[in-house]
Amino acid sequence: MTVENDTEVHEGKTGTSLGALPTDGAEGLLATLKTRPKPSTEPLTREGVEFDPNHGLVYEKTRTSKWMSEKELNELPLLQRINWLSTSIIFTPLIGTLIGVWFVRLRWQTLVLAMVTYFCFGLGITGGYHRLWSHRSYEAHWLVQAVLACFGAAAFEGSARYWCRLHRAHHRYVDSDRDPYAVEKGFWYAHMWWMVFKLPRQRQGRVDITDLNANPILRFQHRYYLPIAIIFSFVIPLTISTLGWGDFWGGLVYACLGRMLFVQQSTFCVNSLAHWWGEQTFSRRHTSYDSVITALVTAWRGLSQFSPRVSA
Repeated sequence: MTVENDTEVHEGKTGTSLGALPTDGAEGLLATLKTRPKPSTEPLTREGVEFDPNHGLVYEKTRTSKWMSEKELNELPLLQRINWLSTSIIFTPLIGTLIGVWFVRLRWQTLVLAMVTYFCFGLGITGGYHRLWSHRSYEAHWLVQAVLACFGAAAFEGSARYWCRLHRAHHRYVDSDRDPYAVEKGFWYAHMWWMVFKLPRQRQGRVDITDLNANPILRFQHRYYLPIAIIFSFVIPLTISTLGWGDFWGGLVYACLGRMLFVQQSTFCVNSLAHWWGEQTFSRRHTSYDSVITALVTAWRGLSQFSPRVSA
């Protein structure tokens, strides 16, 4: 299917069949046209396509959107503009960790567990969500993909399909109004405020996710994201700390909430710190920098100055 002037054109197939051309002249043609169904007055909501010659990709193209415009969102009361689901996922580990460290002693076994899960679930984001599925930098066996999908879900940063869609939009529209977490709107906006408040329609950049939709592992992860995330992020670490050395509360505070906090914040630093401070060794056209600090906490993902246009 191709799109020409917002009109769907199907190759070798039309939405309404006219049948064979009439053979009884103008009267037959008129009768045939009268039998055609009237065009729908409903707005077109089916996805079309748009080709991007710079990246050789096909992107979504829609004429309607469930997302509100920035003007419409600004007219809403403050509490209605907040994305409460994302806000709770961000601030629950922060508040829980700050409270828990005052009452729960940290055991060395729990610290090791927290560090191991931090590395594993961070790898799910860096090696899976980012390099494998967002940028398609390499290919992986289905078993490796399944492990990375589970690890990435445990980071509580959304499903791979959701995460990769926004990240591809970020790279395609970097530093523009359609960049979902553009640093031009401020350091803290790029860091996490863009998740606290609902994104306007203008910041829903069109990107191709047909490869993600065709991946059965990612479809399964997207459908069962919440139970997968809870099992790997909470159930497994708590089971290990409780049965292993009898430290349920330490496992909850340090190996679950604390680890979740550090994994999320390290990812957020790539969107903010890596676009705010560092060295620009490749190009000064965009705000991306090579940040050693960010690289250390994100398995070298902070070295992103080469990334925005080249690897998108």
